[in-house]
Amino acid sequence: MLKAKFRASLATRFIDSRCADIFALCDDQSRLEQKLVNEFMDLFVAD
Repeated sequence: MLKAKFRASLATRFIDSRCADIFALCDDQSRLEQKLVNEFMDLFVAD
């Protein structure tokens, strides 16, 4: 249920491809831990 809410929230701000990228990264702990903070934050900047 929490994942569905997160996806729905992303969809209110970003295009489908950006939502998928953000969700996939957040759903993969090892990839998320390796991501630099500034790169992660850049995903949340609207184009």
